[in-house]
Amino acid sequence: MRAWRMTWAHLSLSRRAYWVVCSMLLGVALHASVSYMSGRVPELLWPVFDSTTSWAFDAFFWWVHAFRLPLFFLIAGFFSRLVRESHGSRGYLKHRTLRLLGPALVIGTPVLILLLYVSCFGWMLSGQCTIR
Repeated sequence: MRAWRMTWAHLSLSRRAYWVVCSMLLGVALHASVSYMSGRVPELLWPVFDSTTSWAFDAFFWWVHAFRLPLFFLIAGFFSRLVRESHGSRGYLKHRTLRLLGPALVIGTPVLILLLYVSCFGWMLSGQCTIR
């Protein structure tokens, strides 16, 4: 029986997964910090703000925001290259369409509708809008 050994490809994949998980957790912390920021982000409709604020949450928000999305694009480029090399150009387009467009339509539509209702409820509770 042949022993399994970790190759550079496995190590590279695990490193990318590590960065994906870390950036996703930073995204959770980023969105949690919005309620406690002393300054408001222009044109960000956030339904809940706390009365106890700190400049540290502002610094944390902008620090994470500066590199998190570019990191996602970088990681997505690595994974896209792997898919294109294994499936070819036509297979790549089919894979991306099924993988991105399908869930976006099936899950995204009800989630957006629910988010609209939750946001409107938060705005009504805070007095930012009223029902006429």
